[in-house]
Amino acid sequence: MPKIIGNYVPDWSVIRKDESGKYKLQLVRETKGTMNPNLLQFPSEKRKIDCAKKHFKSIEIDYRQIDDKIVNWWLSDNS
Repeated sequence: MPKIIGNYVPDWSVIRKDESGKYKLQLVRETKGTMNPNLLQFPSEKRKIDCAKKHFKSIEIDYRQIDDKIVNWWLSDNS
């Protein structure tokens, strides 16, 4: 993924071809070792994640922070 917010780059995404053959960004996931924002490694990580949530919501892309305990990582947070 390219840089989207300053030096913030989400960990990974799923891109698929749509019916017309064009590539479409389907979802973006940020993988962290914890879901607790107070335990993130760097102080700026929470701010960057909050900004990414707003950014991807504004362009209607499913964004979600996950950790290794999230089984259904492909589902939206709203599911």
